[in-house]
Amino acid sequence: MDLERAAAELRVHYQTVYRWVRDGILPAMRIGPEYDVDAADVERLVAVRSGRDADGDGPCAPDRWVDELVKALVDGDERSARSLLLALRQSGVKPTALCDGLILPALRAVEERRAAGSTSAADRLLAVGICERLAALLAFPRRGRPRGTAIVAGPEPAGHRLPGLLATVALRDDLWRVHDLGANVPARDIVDFAGERNPHTIVLAAPKAHRPSRDLLATVEGAVAVPVVWYEPETPLTELAGRVRSVVGSWRNRG
Repeated sequence: MDLERAAAELRVHYQTVYRWVRDGILPAMRIGPEYDVDAADVERLVAVRSGRDADGDGPCAPDRWVDELVKALVDGDERSARSLLLALRQSGVKPTALCDGLILPALRAVEERRAAGSTSAADRLLAVGICERLAALLAFPRRGRPRGTAIVAGPEPAGHRLPGLLATVALRDDLWRVHDLGANVPARDIVDFAGERNPHTIVLAAPKAHRPSRDLLATVEGAVAVPVVWYEPETPLTELAGRVRSVVGSWRNRG
């Protein structure tokens, strides 16, 4: 369908639909001077908007959105996954709620399918990669006075980047200035970077299975003059943000 019909179905102005197409919220194919959108994508956006969460709190979406994301991940359909995420974000759901209530449950479902043998290891890796890129869409800084500066890093052997990206989403949504160093960063490099940037805290992020040894943690903690916080994706992001504020606040009061 064309954008005018899509706007009528969505009950919004034509320019609003055009902006959603431009921003990637509503996928579209350009045919000459016009855009063509899939009716299924319009129906998804109608459904998302009808269940919009005004304050962005609580579960980010009904179970059907998790199921839809699982299907997109298993199929390797990144376009649909991105469209669903951005539609929910546009409807007012907070980035942390999207991570805790949509991305992580969907990825856990894919992991369960892998354990049961219904999907392959390659399918799981593809799903992880898509989830990393979805989280990256949510990791932009918010406007406002920063609480301070944080370094986020996945120390060796951290595995994939998703835990660090999730931690970055949580901290930036809580108005921290974040330097995300990525995954599999040597402890010495984390310490050296902290010496250059003088952060207020360091967040080490990795899945539970890749949690670094006590010796590695002791190396970082003993070499920097700021609190070090551990994060793994089993921890809700709102809890992570609160813990960082508490730890940094206690550290400042101690000084």
